[in-house]
Amino acid sequence: MSCAAFTFLGIWATFANKGRGWVLWSSFLLGIFFLFVAAYKAWANEHRAWTVEHLRVTELTQKPDVKIAVHGLYAHVAERDQLFVILPDVSIANQSHGLRVALTADLWMLRSGGMEGWCSPEAKPVLAWEQSHHSYRNKSLTLPLNLEPRSADVGYLAFSHRVGGFGQEPLVDEHGHWRYRIDFKDIHADSVIHQEEITGRPLRIMRVRRSAARSARRAAPGSPPHRGRDGRRRRSNRRNPQHRRSPRNGSSRLPV
Repeated sequence: MSCAAFTFLGIWATFANKGRGWVLWSSFLLGIFFLFVAAYKAWANEHRAWTVEHLRVTELTQKPDVKIAVHGLYAHVAERDQLFVILPDVSIANQSHGLRVALTADLWMLRSGGMEGWCSPEAKPVLAWEQSHHSYRNKSLTLPLNLEPRSADVGYLAFSHRVGGFGQEPLVDEHGHWRYRIDFKDIHADSVIHQEEITGRPLRIMRVRRSAARSARRAAPGSPPHRGRDGRRRRSNRRNPQHRRSPRNGSSRLPV
């Protein structure tokens, strides 16, 4: 464009019979004008690129980018008189740039009539699940969960099933199993960032007291005799009422 302008200026100076001074100052002013035009275009391109990058960085840093995945079959773990709902494999990844997140989760049991029963998160590890052969051998996730930028955590979530006493019946799937919904919330924004309905056949894991199981084994007919730590059979303190001892030599005999 500048070449065409200087060419037109030379043709005009020749046609108008302009002097050398006029041609010199005209060329000088025209060069300054095109210098400012080129500088403005370079600044506009840089400003446009900076604006796009700034908007991208703002989106990445102001809005948390969290990926949550729930895998595996959920389990019902009964320990004494308490029932737990176990989500065996939960992975949470904070893919945000420079933004920490604090997450919590709520488990809801779906009931008829639009009612929902809240299952409170369990703060302590559920030993019955960790000692079960169904466990994935991962750690317990304690809520609330704080994640640094570009970090992740994997484990299981446990919820206490305390939703009894409602008049509405629990909703079931086509196989007759209870339906749940889990909500993951950002504590600072107070918003749900992930919601998932949990269905399928649950695993049922029972854990009874050791003393009760031992008593039941002893009372069962045909159960093997109880042996001590040394492997010897212990004698019973109860005597047979028909088993009498002879007064002469102290030997025992049964009456005929």
